[in-house]
Amino acid sequence: MSTSLQGQPIVGQAYEKFQHFNRDEKLHALDEAHQRFLHTQAADMDEAHKKGKAERDIEIAKNMMNKGCDPGFIAEMTGISSIEIDRLEQRHSETFYSFVVTHAIILMFIKTHRTEPSKVLCKRN
Repeated sequence: MSTSLQGQPIVGQAYEKFQHFNRDEKLHALDEAHQRFLHTQAADMDEAHKKGKAERDIEIAKNMMNKGCDPGFIAEMTGISSIEIDRLEQRHSETFYSFVVTHAIILMFIKTHRTEPSKVLCKRN
C-alpha cells in the first residue's frame, strides 16, 4: 500500500477487506456467479428490447400498408426487409380476404333466413 495512504484508518480497513476478499475462494465464487447473473440479465433485457422493437416495427408496417403506402417506402421507414414486407402484405391480403368472405357468408345467411344479425353472430342459450 502507498505510504501516503497508510495514515488513513478507513483506507487501511478497506485494504484489509480487499485482501480478505482476495484470499476467500467462496467470496470469489459468489462474485463470479453474481457477475454471470448480471451479464445474463443484461443480455436478456437487450434481447427483449430488440424483440419489442421488431414487433413495433411490424405493427407500424401493417398500419402503413392499411394506409396504402408503397412497400419500398415501408421498408425504408421501418428497417424491415422488402422480403418481410412482401410476406406481411401476403398475410394481410389473406386475412382481409378471409374477412370479406366471412362477412359475405353471414350477409347471405341473414338474407336467406330473414333473421337479425345479432341472432347469427351471438349464441343465445
